[in-house]
Amino acid sequence: MSGARTAGDVPAPPAPIRWSEAGDGSQRARVPVPVDHRDPDGPAIDLALVRYPAAGPGARRGVLVVTPDDPGSSGIAMATQVRAALAPSVAAVFDVIGFDHRFSGESAPLRWGLDQREIFWVFHESESFAEEVRFQAELAAKAAGHSVDVLPHITTRAIARDIDAVRRALGEERVCLLGHNYGSYVAAVYCELFGDRADRVILDSVLSPDWVWQGLFTNFARNCEATLRHWCAATARPQGPLGDTPQQVRDAFDEVLRKAGAAGVTLPGVPVPLDEQFLRVLTMMLLSSRRSHPALEDVIRSARSGAPLQPGTQQLIGSMFAVPRDASTAAAQLAILCGDAAWPRALEEYEAAVQDASGFMDRALLGVKAGAFWPVQPLEPPTVFGPRETGGVLLIQAERDMFTSDAGARRLRGLLGDRSRLVMLRDVIEHRIFPFAGDPRVDAVAQEFLMTGRLPEADVVVGDDSYEDGEARR
Repeated sequence: MSGARTAGDVPAPPAPIRWSEAGDGSQRARVPVPVDHRDPDGPAIDLALVRYPAAGPGARRGVLVVTPDDPGSSGIAMATQVRAALAPSVAAVFDVIGFDHRFSGESAPLRWGLDQREIFWVFHESESFAEEVRFQAELAAKAAGHSVDVLPHITTRAIARDIDAVRRALGEERVCLLGHNYGSYVAAVYCELFGDRADRVILDSVLSPDWVWQGLFTNFARNCEATLRHWCAATARPQGPLGDTPQQVRDAFDEVLRKAGAAGVTLPGVPVPLDEQFLRVLTMMLLSSRRSHPALEDVIRSARSGAPLQPGTQQLIGSMFAVPRDASTAAAQLAILCGDAAWPRALEEYEAAVQDASGFMDRALLGVKAGAFWPVQPLEPPTVFGPRETGGVLLIQAERDMFTSDAGARRLRGLLGDRSRLVMLRDVIEHRIFPFAGDPRVDAVAQEFLMTGRLPEADVVVGDDSYEDGEARR
C-alpha cells in the first residue's frame, strides 16, 4: 500500500480513550485500530474494551491486559472472569483491561452465515474423506466470498499490534499481560514484537510456537487419547458401574460411542439425542478437568443403562451448552487458525493421517481442514521466539493439561531464556490455572510476581496434594 510504514516506525499519538460507566463496576470504550498496520491511515475498525479500575485506595501499579483465551472468544468476558477471581490485593492496584480481538465479539465481527455444522468445523467429520474435502473447501470458499480483503489481517501478530495501540491510547509506557491458552501465544507474540513495552507477563496453559496451527490439532488428538486412557484407569474399580479394569471401562465407552454413531444416544433429562460427534465433543470437554471426570462416568453409565443422570451431571452439561456457540466466534477462530501460518496443500497427507487414526478424536482432528484451501497466504512468517528485554515472563502449566500439553510450556520456557520461569503443577489434569484453579502455592508465586516483579529464583514444581477428591483446596 502507498505510504506504508513498518511495524517498528513510531506511530502518531492516538486520541485518549473515553470511558463510559457500564453499571457493574466496569467501564467500556472503543479504540480505533488500522485493519492493516502497515497502512495506519487506511481503513480502521474499532476494538471493544472493558476496564475494571484498580479497586483499592492505595497507589495504582499499572495495567493488567487480559488476552482472549481462544481465537474468536470474548476477551471482554475473559477479563471479567479474571477480575472476579483475582486476589483483592492484586485487584486493588491494577486496572484490569480486556478486549474482543479484531473481527470478533464486539470488534467488527465477521458475518459469514455459518450453519451449525460449520460452526463446529474443528471437530467435523464426514462419512468419507472426499465428503470432508468438499465440506472444508466450501468453508474456505465461504470465508473468501465474505472477507477475502481482510483475511490477511486477521492474525495473531496483528492482534499483538492492536494491544500496543491500546497501550499507547491508555498513555502507559508498559503493560502487564495475562494470557491463557491461545491468549498465552498472543501475549508471547506481543513480547517478541514489543518486548521493552511488556512489564510482568504471565502465560498460563501455554501453547508451543511449534504448533502454529496444524500441529495444534495433531498435539490435541494425542492429548485427548492419553487423557481418555488415564480416565479409564482412574474409573475402573471393583463393582464399578463401567467395569473392574481399564479395558472394561474403555469397552463401555466404545460401546456408547458406537451406539451414538448408529442411532444416537438419549440421556434422560437432556433434550436432544447425542450423535457421535456431539458425544465426542462432550467427552473431550468433561475430560479436560479432573473435577469433571466423575460426570463423564455418569454419562457413560446413563447412556448404557437408561438410568437418570445425577443432578450434578445434568446441571454441568446444561451449563456447558446454555449459551450456543456464535457463528461470528467460529468465523474468527477459523480465520486465525487457518491464516496465521500456511497449511499443507497435499490432500494425501491428511488422508494418510485419517487412515492411520486410532484415538477417539483422531479422525476429526487429523483430517483435512479449511486451511488446506485457504484463499490467502500469510503476509508474515510465524513468530520466532527468543530472549527479550521484558519485565519477566512467568509460565504456569498443569502437567496433564489436555488442551495444551506440558510440552508447550517447556518448549517456550527454553526459548525465552533467563527472564522467564516455569511453574509446573505436577500430575494434574486442569486448564487455565491462575487465578481459577485455586492452588494456593501457584497463586502465591503468581501474585508475588505481579505485585513485586520478582520471578522465582528457579523453576517451580508444585505437587498435586493440594487437590483432594478432584477439588482444589483453597
